[in-house]
This record gives sequence, structure tokens and C-alpha cells, in this order.
Amino acid sequence: MRLKRYAAGSRLIMELGFGPGDRVQEDQVKRPLGQGGRSPEPVEPLLRLFDRSLRFRIGVALAIAYGAILVVHGVELHSNGLPICLPEEGMVSCLGRQMLAIVAVGNVESFSILAAGVLYLLEARERRQQSDYEAWQAIERATAAGLTTSYSRFKALQDLNRRGVPLAGIALARADLRGIDLTRAGLRQADLVETDLGGADLREADLSGARLHLTQFVGARLSGANLSKAVAIGSDWSAVEALGGNFSGIDCSGCRGIEGRWTRANLSHANFQKAILLNAHLDDANLSHGQFEGAQLSGADFRDSNLSWANLQRSLLDHADLRDCNLSGASLMGANLQGAQLDRANLGGADLRSVQGLAIAQVQLARNWEEALFDEAIAAALGPGDRPNPEGEDARGDRGADEEN
Repeated sequence: MRLKRYAAGSRLIMELGFGPGDRVQEDQVKRPLGQGGRSPEPVEPLLRLFDRSLRFRIGVALAIAYGAILVVHGVELHSNGLPICLPEEGMVSCLGRQMLAIVAVGNVESFSILAAGVLYLLEARERRQQSDYEAWQAIERATAAGLTTSYSRFKALQDLNRRGVPLAGIALARADLRGIDLTRAGLRQADLVETDLGGADLREADLSGARLHLTQFVGARLSGANLSKAVAIGSDWSAVEALGGNFSGIDCSGCRGIEGRWTRANLSHANFQKAILLNAHLDDANLSHGQFEGAQLSGADFRDSNLSWANLQRSLLDHADLRDCNLSGASLMGANLQGAQLDRANLGGADLRSVQGLAIAQVQLARNWEEALFDEAIAAALGPGDRPNPEGEDARGDRGADEEN
């Protein structure tokens, strides 16, 4: 929780007057970042002393080192068969005698090394805070200078993420971050407009609500990532691997995703209007209520996917694999289904009027086709059946419910 405030307050840190080489105490950084006028969370007195007092840390290090040598001295006496305490000697007297016994010139070197090591460990928390501050400074400098490529920013982002520092709301527009490792990164509502994340590792990252206009994800790994309600208009997802990711409500209109892999992903209510998803893998995915109007989906794999109530009007679905998928209530008006596989697909309530390239044999391999809407010619060729009457219905493009005649 403490480090999370660095992301939101890096600019406030600069306003406090600290330079890149200055050492910053945690309470100095977090105090102005209190939300709603509330005071910062209390810090334990011991930790506060560790942060503020070098003398206190040195004193603790010396005490620990002295205690460790005392224990080693006692173990050494015991292993040599020598008594630690003399007969009828009190505990306090025994302890005092042993403490004086280890005060010798021969122990000075060991004592110094041990004390220095303990002090180094005690200062780990402060070093981490300083390292985080310097990493944020590197990111700020690269952003302020408008640099597209910055090795220091690249490394700083990886270091912060590796230490579990949230990067929510960070501004990285137009940055070159190809191949970066941001596994499990907290990038909620981040600004990544026109950023190049080609080949990046973003598995299980949180990009919900992020701004991803024209962002490049070519070859990136996003399995298990959360991109719900992100805005990714015109982005490129070609050859991306996003198995099991959460893309619900994402706006990917006009994007590219040639041969992208969204197997088992949640794409419900996603907007892929006029997207180019040639040969994409969308098998076993949840695409319900998705908007795919005018999308190029030629050769895409939709096996076992849920396309119920999806808008596929005027989309190109030629040679797409729609076997065993759920198309109930979906609108495919004006879509091209030339060579598409519809084996065992659920067409209950689907609107297939004005569809191009649809053969009678394709329809007959599907399930519940009797409940779908077809043009008169196709309906006559299929023969009589208990089909809904389009007369008096709401327009299927408006997703109206069927009315019984």
C-alpha cells in the first residue's frame, strides 16, 4: 500500500524539491498523498526510527552482532565440554561473565563484519524506497522529454513491477516497450496510446480501463490478463496469445488481430466492429452480445464458442469454423458464410436473412435451424417447419424479441 502511492505521487515528489540523488524518507513521500483529507496510515515507531535515525540502526546492528557472537561463544564452550556457567553461579552473573569474556581483540574483526552485515539488512527497506524513487524519476524524465525509446525507463518499469509496485494510471503513450516483461503488472487505467508492446509479456496483467488507442500488441503474451472496458480502437493484436483473458466490454473497433489466439477468453459485450480478425482463434470463447458488424472473420475458429445475441451483420465469415458454437439470437443479416462450417451449431432464433454463400446442406447440419429466420428462397428449399414469422417482429438488427403470430 505504501509503494502504491509512489505511482500517483511522483510529480508531487518533485514539487517537494528533491533532486534525483536525494534520499527520500517514506513519510515525506506519502504525507501529501492522503486521500480525502485523511492522514496517512500510521507507521510503527520502530520502523519510523529505522527510517529516520542512522544511529538507531547502527545501535541495533551492534546489539544483534554482539548477541550473535555471544551465542557462538556459548556453543563453542559446550562443544568443547567446558561449562558455560560455574557451579552455584547465578544466571545474571554467568551472563555478565560471558559477555565480558568475548570482549577481546580476536573478536573485533568478526564483530565488525557481522555488525556491518546486520546493518546492511536493516537498511534494505530504505534502499528499496530509494530505488523505487529513482525508478519513478527515470520514468518521469523519459516521459517529460518525449522519448520514444529509453532503456532507463524500460528497466525501471520492469524493476518496479518485479517488486510489486502498482503502475495504475501511468502515462506511457508512444513509448517503445517491445519485449518488456510486465507479468502480473497493475496497469489499470494506464495511458498506453500508440505504445509499442510487441512481444511483451503481459500475462495476468491488469489493464482494465486502459487507454490503448493504436497500441501495438503484435506477438504479445496476454494469457489471463484483464482488459475489461479498455479502449483499444485501431490497435493491432496480430499473433497475440490471450488464452483465458478477460476482454469483456473492450472497444476494439477497427483493430487488427490476424491469427490472434483468444481461446477460452471472455469477450462478452466486446466491440470488434470492422475489425480484421482473419484466421483468429476464438474457440471456446464467450462472445455473447459482442459487436462484430462489418468485421473480417474469414477462416476464424469459433468452435464451441458462445455467440448468442452477437451482432455479426455484414461480417465476413467465409470458411469460418462455427461447429458446436451457440448462435442463438445472433444477427447474421448480410454476412458472408461461404464455406463456413455450421455442424451442430445452435441457430435457434438466429437471423440469417440476406446471408451470402449459404448452402442448404450447411444449414441442415446445424441444430434448431427450424427456429431461425431465412430468406424466402432458402426457407422454401429447407421445407416446412415450425419457424418464427418475421411479420410484425421488431427489426433483428435492433435485437428485438420474436413475437408469436
